[in-house]
Amino acid sequence: MPNDSDHIIFSSTAFPIVPGEDAHTNPGVFGTSLATWLATELRAKYTVEDEFIPEGFGYLVNVQFPKGSVYVVCTSTDENADEWRVFTLIDGGIFRKLLNRMVSIEERDEVFKFVREKVIAHPGTTAWEDDC
Repeated sequence: MPNDSDHIIFSSTAFPIVPGEDAHTNPGVFGTSLATWLATELRAKYTVEDEFIPEGFGYLVNVQFPKGSVYVVCTSTDENADEWRVFTLIDGGIFRKLLNRMVSIEERDEVFKFVREKVIAHPGTTAWEDDC
């Protein structure tokens, strides 16, 4: 069972780079403006943590469910930060599986579908493609 969803890649200049934000990720990896916008959109339907989690590959928005979290990954695809990738991950692991404390694939995919719809509908999105 894969922990990550399909990906959507899209072009937009609506999410400016915050100076120094890649100090918390790998150099040239951005996503805080995108994560901020998506967290606001997600709060209309889900419980979302206030803090983003920086990882080497991007910024994670924590969407909480009773059995765990779905993380929405927000990342640039290049150093210009006008092309973006978004996908979802399940907070998983062997102990979560053994204790039946893991978010379902259906919940993960529901969050991805919601995010995908918001990205496509955003007026700043100029092009998009699904990356399955």
